[in-house]
Formats: sequence, structure tokens, C-alpha cells
Amino acid sequence: MTLKDTYKYLESIKKIDNEIRKQQLKHDALQSCLLPKAIAYDKDSVQTSPQDKMSEIASEVLDIEKRLDQLIVIKAEKVKEISENISLLENDTEQIVLLGFYVGGLSITAIMDAMHYSERSIYRLRRRGVKRLSEKMSVNGRT
Repeated sequence: MTLKDTYKYLESIKKIDNEIRKQQLKHDALQSCLLPKAIAYDKDSVQTSPQDKMSEIASEVLDIEKRLDQLIVIKAEKVKEISENISLLENDTEQIVLLGFYVGGLSITAIMDAMHYSERSIYRLRRRGVKRLSEKMSVNGRT
């Protein structure tokens, strides 16, 4: 596995998170359309063919909820898989940095404060950890 592939692999959790956020925003916006509205008596009463827009919206909301459930399961599996691969590293400090950044979604500053290392050291540990992980995964044939 190349270094570029390893970075993509580690970033896959963030991609799933972004997709979950997008679906959640769409879900919330559509669900707000399902809220009851006041009756307007000032409009002309015109006979039209009945269209049930509410059921269409409700159906789409349910579809999004199913997709969100699927994405959450996919994310959980990916977190488990990536965590297992990171545990292949011998250096605990590199493991903590990689787990914090890629799995935990922490910023470099948060990791730096928690570990009491300089920002430069955290970046160095991350770069070295990704490089070693790439080598380990290539040797073990993992994806």
C-alpha cells in the first residue's frame, strides 16, 4: 500500500462522517416541512386534483433515515478496522496520535495539549506513524 493510499484509507472515516452530516442536514430540512401549517382563509379556494406531498416528503425522510442507519454501521466497521490496523504499530505514541487524529477526529492542537508535545512533534509522529502503518499493511497484505 502506497503512502498516498494509506492517507486515503485513514481519511475514509472523515468521508463517512461528512456523508452522515449531509444526510442529517437534508433529513432535518425535510422533516421541518412536515410540521403542521396554519390554515390560510385568505386564499382562493380552487379545486385541484389531490396530491399528497406530505406522504412523499415523509417517504423521503424515511429513506434518509435508513441511509443514515447504514452509514452509521459502515462507520463503526471502518473505525474497528482502522483501529486494528493502527494497533499493528509498535510505538504507542504514534498509535495515540493516529487514533486521536483519524479515528477520534481530534485536532492537532487537542492532541498536542493532551500529550504535552509540541505541534511539530505531533506532526512528525503522525507522518512517521502513517509511513510505518503503510509499510506494515503492505507486508501483511491488509487494506
